[in-house]
Amino acid sequence: MAVRNSLSRWFAVAWLASVSLLFASPVAAEVEPGPNAGQPARRSVLRVGISPFPPLVFDGPPPARGFDIALWESLAERLGVQTVYVRVDDFGALLNRVSRGEVDVALSGISITASREARMDFTYSYLRSGLGILTTAHSQGLLQRRRHPLLGSEGFTLQRTLWLLFGTGVVLAASAVLFWWIELRRDPTHAARPARALAAAFYWAAVTMSTVGYGDYTPKRPAGKLVALLLIFTGIGLFGAVVAQMSSVLVISQLRDLRPHPSELRGVAVGTLKDSSAIPVIRHFGGIVQSYPGLEQAIQALDKGRVQAVVSDWPALYYYINSAEQRGLVLSEEPFDEQLYAFALPPGSPWREPINAALLRIREDGMLSKLISNYFGEDFRLNNTVTDE
Repeated sequence: MAVRNSLSRWFAVAWLASVSLLFASPVAAEVEPGPNAGQPARRSVLRVGISPFPPLVFDGPPPARGFDIALWESLAERLGVQTVYVRVDDFGALLNRVSRGEVDVALSGISITASREARMDFTYSYLRSGLGILTTAHSQGLLQRRRHPLLGSEGFTLQRTLWLLFGTGVVLAASAVLFWWIELRRDPTHAARPARALAAAFYWAAVTMSTVGYGDYTPKRPAGKLVALLLIFTGIGLFGAVVAQMSSVLVISQLRDLRPHPSELRGVAVGTLKDSSAIPVIRHFGGIVQSYPGLEQAIQALDKGRVQAVVSDWPALYYYINSAEQRGLVLSEEPFDEQLYAFALPPGSPWREPINAALLRIREDGMLSKLISNYFGEDFRLNNTVTDE
């Protein structure tokens, strides 16, 4: 009897345990999603990938510095998150890491392009950018000769202008002496003063060559009239050639001062960053692309003559051209191929909307305008995409 009672108790315990497991199954435990579904997990730390690209991200030991760093830290403060910077020296590798989700955010002057949009997400743009062309004084001359064939040895030169002036002077002097000998040497008004008569002959020859006319004296002898006719027709050509030649010299001297232009890139080696958005633009203008992991390496290749120009983001080149240690560099006057900077995110990142909201707040309170002035100066000519009103 005691054994039967013990078995009954064990059976009751097993039955109760089975019922409890049934009601505790995952199906029974399902709950409706809360109001915060789809929002990013409230992590305290975000991994931010950076690549040296002054002045957006300066090269050097921690802590990280630069325009993008200052902007991101303002955003991080508003988002209530901490940041761990992940340095990636190769810009192309940085894009690959954010596209694979190995970092939560990537920054360093990343422009929005169609090919990148297919691999990753972007926040709102925070700066309007564009491409610039950087050359040295020597390579600039090489590029301009390719653009302006008149600068070659067979074109218009100052030496040719001097020869034209010399020839014109010879014709002028010969015509003046002939006119004096035929007309003024025996003229009662000028016979007593040969020097004055010769000066009057030079004046007559000059105004006749320029087709203005003397006005006070005209040739009376047939030989004098013949000299006048020859001088008029010869003078029109010579005088016009001198004026045209001098105008050409002035124009070409101005062309020598022009800053580099995209049309000059055809057939020359052009340095840029690896996986840069400038690569298809360089190829469009016929340039030969030489890619480098960083802007510093590209500029070093320019200094050593390995490339004739560097094409990269205009704000970064603007910084280099104005830095004290980078002298002898020539930057294109205005940016071309307008681009927009934004923060890059992994595809489907839940942080996109919170970052966009924080960007809009930074725009409205003027923080973005202040950062731009601090890093690029008051005379920075590129308009800010986010702060434009």
